[in-house]
Amino acid sequence: MDTSKIRQHMAVVSNDGRQVGFVVRLEGSAGLKISRIKNGHGFEYVIPLAWVSDVDRYIFLNKGARYVRSNWEAAIGPLGRLRAA
Repeated sequence: MDTSKIRQHMAVVSNDGRQVGFVVRLEGSAGLKISRIKNGHGFEYVIPLAWVSDVDRYIFLNKGARYVRSNWEAAIGPLGRLRAA
C-alpha cells in the first residue's frame, strides 16, 4: 500500500460504510493515528496499517466499524492519560 497518499484530516471509513474517525498522522511504519469526537470531546486511537485496504479521497478499511472500535488502541499522552485530540 502506498502510504504517501495518506493525508491529515482524511476520513477513515470501515468496510461497512461507517466513518470511524479522521487521520491525525502516520504512527511509525505500521500504525495510523486517528481521532474521533464523542460527546463533544476528541480522542485519539492507533490502528494498524494492515487494516487499510485502499486510499482515495478517504481511507478505506478492511474491517467493520464494530471490530475497529473494539480493537483500536487508545493513544496515551505524555502524562499517562488518554490524549484528547
